[in-house]
Amino acid sequence: MPRSPLAYLSDIVEACDAVAVTLKGVDLGAYESNRTLRSAVEREFTIIGEAVNSLSRLDPKLSSRMSHARKIVGFSEPARS
Repeated sequence: MPRSPLAYLSDIVEACDAVAVTLKGVDLGAYESNRTLRSAVEREFTIIGEAVNSLSRLDPKLSSRMSHARKIVGFSEPARS
């Protein structure tokens, strides 16, 4: 059974909240020098991109209301050589 659009929206909100909590009080230098921190934030961006991508397939009308949905998905995809 496919997940509901609400489940994907919830994933997006939770991942955004996790990024905000993780980066609270962290300056750029601290972010750049902490690989674990960067990996955690990058993982949340991946979750966001995957949720937006799944949502766009499940409910194109709803995802079309998200500004820059394609850019969000593209940002989370690995670079192609």
